[in-house]
Amino acid sequence: MLEDDIKTNILIAAKEEFMLNGFNGASIRNIAQKANLTTGAIYNRFIGKDELFEALVGKRAKELLDCFNFSQDEFMRLDPKEQEEIMYSYTEGKVTKMIDIIYSDLEIFDIIINKSVGSRYEFYIDNMVDREVECTLAFMEVLKKMGHKVSAVDITLVHMICSAMFNLFFEPIRHKMKKEDAIKYVNEAFKFFNAGWDAIFN
Repeated sequence: MLEDDIKTNILIAAKEEFMLNGFNGASIRNIAQKANLTTGAIYNRFIGKDELFEALVGKRAKELLDCFNFSQDEFMRLDPKEQEEIMYSYTEGKVTKMIDIIYSDLEIFDIIINKSVGSRYEFYIDNMVDREVECTLAFMEVLKKMGHKVSAVDITLVHMICSAMFNLFFEPIRHKMKKEDAIKYVNEAFKFFNAGWDAIFN
């Protein structure tokens, strides 16, 4: 068997094992059995479970995170007036793009979101939340500089709202929704949050 085929076989077995038992419960021994290999054959190619998990989910996790960060950076580079005018429509478009990425490899994102406790991806959503908090506070400062009266909001509340938003964003994965339902569900839910932000911003 060619080396690439062996690695592919290992990753297929690892995917099955992580989906079944999560990162913490998965074992190299089980993965080896599923792949019809020895544990030594796996350790010769991957240092351990962490590296194997990274090989399985890292590319997709980075793709989504890069899309999210690019969207944040792109929005913050816009003229302040344009930020104000397109904030909600811009968000809707980027949310749909992120859902496209998730549903291009739904099982991998299921592992990242629901099966990653104990791995470096355990706080994947939290990292997005922290960036969202940062950008939300920056946008509030933009509104203030434009002369808007923005209500004083404690950073803890901003963090709680952003955390609720992002946990909601990934709910379709947990509920195994069809893509079209996920897009509708998330965009409808974000309208709820938008109304709340309006109340705070105004």
